[in-house]
Amino acid sequence: MSNTLNSKIRNIRPKRDGLTTTDIAVISRMADYANEETMELFPHQETLASEMGVNRSTINRCISM
Repeated sequence: MSNTLNSKIRNIRPKRDGLTTTDIAVISRMADYANEETMELFPHQETLASEMGVNRSTINRCISM
């Protein structure tokens, strides 16, 4: 994960930002897939769901925010 993304994720506050802890976990996991130069993300929803032990619908809810 890039330092830029890592510092932004550390500054997330669930209540202040209206996020659940699951949302933050998904954001953090997605950041692991970030291209450090372009900041583009290319994880498959099924991959994230499988790695995190959640349903794909949970991933969809988190990324649709």
